[in-house]
Amino acid sequence: MRDAVVRARLVVGVSWRAHRDLSRRLLVLYPTNRGLAIGSAVGLKLIVNAVLQGQDTRALGYCVLLAAMHGIVLAGRRLQHRASMASTELLRQEFDRELVELTSGMPGIRHYEQKEFLDDLEMIRNRPQVLGNAFVTLSSLVFACLELLVVVAILITVHPLLGLLPVLAVPLVLARTRAQLSMAEVWTVGAPLSRQTRHFFTLMTSADAAKEIRVCQQSQDLIRRHDQVSRDYEALMAKAERHIQLVAATGWLSSGLLYGASVFFVVHQAVNGRASVGDVLLTLALAGLVTNTATATMEQLSRYQQADDLVKRLMRLRQHAAEDHATGTPLDPRPVPARLVEGIRLEGVSFRYSGSDREALADLTLHLPAGHVVAVVGDNGAGKTTLVSLLTRLYEPTTGRITVDGTALRSFDIAAWRARLSGAFQDFARFELVAQQAIGVGDLSRLDSSDAVTTALARAGAEGVLESLPEGLSSRLGSSFEDGVQLSGGQWQKLALGRALVLDGPLLLVLDEPTANLDPLAELALHERYAATAREWAAATGTVTLLVSHRFSTVRTADLIVVMRQGRLVEHGSHEQLMARRGLYAELYDLQARGYR
Repeated sequence: MRDAVVRARLVVGVSWRAHRDLSRRLLVLYPTNRGLAIGSAVGLKLIVNAVLQGQDTRALGYCVLLAAMHGIVLAGRRLQHRASMASTELLRQEFDRELVELTSGMPGIRHYEQKEFLDDLEMIRNRPQVLGNAFVTLSSLVFACLELLVVVAILITVHPLLGLLPVLAVPLVLARTRAQLSMAEVWTVGAPLSRQTRHFFTLMTSADAAKEIRVCQQSQDLIRRHDQVSRDYEALMAKAERHIQLVAATGWLSSGLLYGASVFFVVHQAVNGRASVGDVLLTLALAGLVTNTATATMEQLSRYQQADDLVKRLMRLRQHAAEDHATGTPLDPRPVPARLVEGIRLEGVSFRYSGSDREALADLTLHLPAGHVVAVVGDNGAGKTTLVSLLTRLYEPTTGRITVDGTALRSFDIAAWRARLSGAFQDFARFELVAQQAIGVGDLSRLDSSDAVTTALARAGAEGVLESLPEGLSSRLGSSFEDGVQLSGGQWQKLALGRALVLDGPLLLVLDEPTANLDPLAELALHERYAATAREWAAATGTVTLLVSHRFSTVRTADLIVVMRQGRLVEHGSHEQLMARRGLYAELYDLQARGYR
């Protein structure tokens, strides 16, 4: 119960923050409209009794008052409906914003490998309106309960036994509660199926996979898989729905029988002179109101239980984020150096991904000297990308430590450390923005600096991309805009590399397969450009450039080449030293060189 109250307070707090005026309006409209509905039932009793007693003037006055109340109720319900719709949309947007901040704001990316996190994220993304409707549902639920109390108090004035009329709601409460618990279990079980359905749908409707799907004629197989997972998910939901309908029907039947019994009791009282005709009409109206209110309450309770489940999941996401921030936040933060003197050291570093039974990095000890271009090579699964992830603090080492000029990397504030990093990756982002901004985001302080962006594009050898844009840096990129310019994979990658080179003098420049979409000659020419920039930065700030590449022709000019296999350091040295050693590097180099002959 305490946790439920905490979640309810969260809903109210977020709603108040998102739309204070609307929240106030709803908190006024709900009790007003419900109070007038009860007043209408009381007014009906007063009119009938006045007529039977021959008090025509009083009866007419009650009629006028009842008509006015009815008009106010109609207007109030319309205003309430509009306010509820607006509140739901604004609250949905507020929760969407928080969800984006939580997922993208976490310092690391380990959470994307955790099943519970992915299930919670999937559930919230699939039902945004349920979460957005949480405040409206909660408010309606609270005032419906208050309405029932007022109705019971009025019915007791007719006969004390009528105070038991809320028993009408008990079968519905039990039925809806049982049904909702069953549905919550089904949603949890169905979350993986929902994720699979989303995956196949995204795969078949995205441009990234379109070529491969068509060339390999995979569409029918993917459609079959999508249909099978969808059918499994729909069958699961249909079975749950049949169960819910059966439980609900039982609840309605029980409530109907109780309602009939209460009406018979009041009529019997009137026949025996122990109640007036007005009491009978009042009881009929309020008994119906109890049933309607109970029905609405159960519906709102059902909806709020769904929303409460999502809020619970959102709070778990918050906990994930808090733990991630706590892991990456040093108790006694040290300042990031203005320039590197010694460089970066890894001392006995090991790392294992969640759910994996093998180490991606094993007891790695390595020195990345300040001012050096360091190339990392090795076959797939060697641990190259994992090394990059640890240096950029997307993950923290399982064991061992990383130091920067002798200071533990974990003692730096992550934001402060990343402010001195820059990088381009094989799985680069495609920012569908104006070209100026799509590149300038590499250094937000220079987002609107055309000179900085132009210089970065020159460093990346992407002048040709800029020349191909119809409006230069003012051109919109991508298919999200009607007038967006479509770019090739190589052009997008050149822009990504330019984005990595906007920041002047980073302490660490990471280039993880930055030219995978380019041909060897273009890659070599590009490497010469950013190598010159890297050496310029090395002289100014001691920049360490970490280059990950499969192409050995690109890495041969690096100051230091690191060769990895199965998460371990196999050998390191210059190109000449490694070739003279005739080890794994020489073997791989010769093998690749023969492929170009």
